[in-house]
This record gives sequence, C-alpha cells and structure tokens, in this order.
Amino acid sequence: HIPIPSSARDLEEGDMDAATLAGTLEAPGVNARVLINNLTVICRFYCGNDWVDPVTREPINGINRETEQTTNKKSESLLEALLEEEYLEGESRTFVPPSTGASGGTGTVSGRKKEYFELSLRGLRLRNDSFVESQKHRLASCTYLEADDAYLSETIDYQYPQKMLGEWINNMKHPRDPNDGILMMKMVSMFPENRISVDGKLVSMESRVALHLLPLRCHINQSVLKNICSFFSHQEPNSEDENEKQQDPVSNNVDESCEKSKVELPQEDQGAFFQTFHVKSCKLKVNYTPTKLDAASLRAGSYSELLNLFPLEDIELLLQPLTLTNISGWGAAIGETLRSWLGDIVSTQVHKFIRGAPGVNSISQIGSGAYDLVMMPVQQYKREKKFGRGLKKGTSKFCGTVALETLNVSHKMTKGVANFLNRVVSSEDYDGALPRRPEQVPKNIRSTSQHSRASVSKSFRAVRETIITIPRREYRRHGTTGAIRCVIKNVPVAVLAPISGATEAFSYTVLGVRNQMRPDIMKEDEYRHVYKSR
Repeated sequence: HIPIPSSARDLEEGDMDAATLAGTLEAPGVNARVLINNLTVICRFYCGNDWVDPVTREPINGINRETEQTTNKKSESLLEALLEEEYLEGESRTFVPPSTGASGGTGTVSGRKKEYFELSLRGLRLRNDSFVESQKHRLASCTYLEADDAYLSETIDYQYPQKMLGEWINNMKHPRDPNDGILMMKMVSMFPENRISVDGKLVSMESRVALHLLPLRCHINQSVLKNICSFFSHQEPNSEDENEKQQDPVSNNVDESCEKSKVELPQEDQGAFFQTFHVKSCKLKVNYTPTKLDAASLRAGSYSELLNLFPLEDIELLLQPLTLTNISGWGAAIGETLRSWLGDIVSTQVHKFIRGAPGVNSISQIGSGAYDLVMMPVQQYKREKKFGRGLKKGTSKFCGTVALETLNVSHKMTKGVANFLNRVVSSEDYDGALPRRPEQVPKNIRSTSQHSRASVSKSFRAVRETIITIPRREYRRHGTTGAIRCVIKNVPVAVLAPISGATEAFSYTVLGVRNQMRPDIMKEDEYRHVYKSR
C-alpha cells in the first residue's frame, strides 16, 4: 500500500512516509529534493502540416490534410512565424517550410491556425526526494505528482474551444474534495538487490506506483479523433527509397554490417520496471458523435464500426481498479491498463452503449423513474408499514424525470430543425438566418432572452433582405423580369427563415429552462467550455 498525501501541505512537509517504506525506525537522509508548485503546462497542436521534404516537396508524414477542407484559406507556416527562420536543420535531413505561392499560401499543405487541439495541465505540484544510499535499506526515491485540473480541448469541430476530455463535475453523484487533484500519483523506487544481472546488464530500479483519477467527462467527435490520429501518424519509406537501396551495393553492404553490429550489441535498458502498478477505480461519462460509417471495414469484420451507426449520449462507465505486476516501461503499463479497462467494458458494460443511443436513453431514464414510482412506496411499506412518504418521493422523482427528458428531447429536436432549415436557406448571397450561439451556457430562462430576440430579429431581417433589398438590386440591373425572378427564387428563404429563427429561439429558451431546473447538468455543460475552469 502506498499512501497518497491528502493535501498540498502534506506535499511540502513531512517525510513522505519514507521510514515505513524503507523499513527503518527513522526516515533515511534526503540526498536531493525537487519541489514544483502551481505549474501550468499548455501544449497546443495545430492541424495541418508545416514542414515538407525539400526534395520531394511532400509532407514529412505523408498526409495532405488540406484535402479534408478545401475551402480553408491557406495561411503562413506556423513554425516559420514562431522560429523566424527559413529552415530547420536536423541530424540527417533538412526540412523547410512550404514555399509561399502567389496567393499567399504555403504550398500544398499548411497549418490551420484556427483549428487545433490542446493539452492543458494546471496547478501541477511535484515533489521528488532522492535518498542517501545505505546498507540498511534499498529506498532510492519517492515521487508525488498532482494536478488540480487537466483537460484536452479542441477547436476543430467548434467555433469556441471545447473540452474533449476533462473532469466530470457533478456534486450530487460525486462531490469533489477540495484537497484532491484530478490526477494524483505516487511512485516509490527501490534499488535492486543485484545491480548487475547474470548476463552483465544494468538492472533498472524497482518501482511501485499508485495512481488515482477523479471522474472524467469525455466528448468525442469522430472527425476530431481522426484529425488527432493523423497528426501523429507517420508514413513508412516508399518503394522508390527501397529501389535506390537495391541499386547501391556499397550502401547495402554498409547497412548489412551495421545491422549485424546492432545484433551483437547488448540490449539497452528497458526503462522503468514496475513491481506493482496500481490504478484506482474511476468513473467515466462519454458522449460520442460519429460522422461517417465505413461500410467496407464493417463488411471486412471490423465490428468497432458499429459505434458509428448513431451518436451515443451520456454513457456512464465504471473503470475497475486494477494492479499490474512485473511490467517494464511507462508505455507498456499505460497500454496494459487501457486494454484491461477495454476488456472489462466489452465483457460487462456493453448494454450501456445500447442504452446511450438516441431515443433509447430517454426511454431508459423514464423507465427508471417509473421503477422508482413503484418501488419507493413498497420499500417504505416494508420498513415502516406506511407508503405515503414513499409514494410522494416516487411521484416527485418520476414527474421530474419526465419533465427533464421532455425538455432535453425538445431542445435537441428543435435545435436540429433550426440548423437544418438554416442550411436550406443559406446561399452565396445570404449566410443564414441564425446568429452564433453565445459561448456561455444560459443559467436560466432570463439569460436566454438576448439570443432568442436576436434569432427572431435576424430571421425577419433575412425576409426583408430577400424580398425587398435583393429584388430591388436586381430591378436596377435587369429590370422587372429580373426582380420577379429574384422574388420567386427567394420565396423559400422568406418562408423558412422566420421558422428557423423562431425554432432556434424556442430551443435556446428550453435549454435555459432545463438548466434552471437542473443546475447540476448546467454545470457539466458549462465546465465543457475552456473559459470555465477550476
């Protein structure tokens, strides 16, 4: 068992339980101590590709991301602007930014400055104590790491930064202790009993890790996930390089001799060796939005494509605690942890994915409320031989569930209808009838009034523009015939634009009513925005 400090004060003070871990009466002497307090780390990764091979002028990872969105205007190279250099020289090859064309673009591939994903770690605290070597104990070091907040956000699918992965805020289901961080880890390292192995290799330190994660909230979009995976992808050498190697016997001999020499050398140290790697249980709430179903992969036997049939909403999973033993390397430990969790989900929690399908989720929630309506009076009667209070509680919960699901379904349906009608009326001359929704989540019905009025007023401005302004312009250019033709052409816009604006206003008002009714759900939605952070 490895105790985790309960507060930041324990991190800065005390001996990190060194005496107990070392098995000595007194704590071992500290040789070196590293303290980091309230550190913020932000890593931003822009979509696109900024560096190309100077010979082939192809992206160094072999992926042309501009084909995904041909309408995006090409921008200047991000790294060129940051480094203010014309080239970046590596050990074996030189990579240069794509050449700027006449249009001001950056060759065939460029970074998209408004589309990125970002990893943020805030309130990082770390303490590492390295102890003096002694024959009385084998304790080498103790490390504690904690982060107040950590999240992965993106602007690929949204106009504002939205969190893909972050803390699941819900004070009703799991209130958070103010002393806890979203990530807490303690690692204890011991010197091996034998520093040199039988075959003459240096033996790694033996470590024990305890990891604790707070409940996590996950919003996954298939297209965003594809962009992130393609960012880190890499293309293997092509066939032309293989042909060049075959045509050069000298280089082939050198490569073969190098390969032989590599085989003869002893293997390098595998890195950290974990005697135990313990991860505590963690709650996970997932929303998944698919964008495309790959029918060919599904026919080939890739059953994971079934997840792309329909969106999944509010799937609550429980990641079971697990302990790994005798595993080498951080990558292997994390990979085995994820595989164990995935195996447990597939074997015991698949039914939750079916329940998270649209429509099924609402029916499931209402069914749960109906179950409480029946069982609460029965349970109270068994305890107290009365059922009045239980009937009141069950009825209240059932009615609240029905009202909540009605508001949720109404909001989602009307929002979908409004967006569909807005796409129908959009054209080259007119960009749509709906204003952009505010970044902040409405807290009550009063906070929805401004956007609702803007939606209705903009839709009627669209009618005025399409029926009066644009036909008058056509009348000046082409006369009466052009004006009549323009009016007939814009009749759908004049009819559908007010409906779209009114539907959007109703949808946003319903959202405010729901948030006023359930502040806990409002906080979950609010915390998804990057501006709202602990």
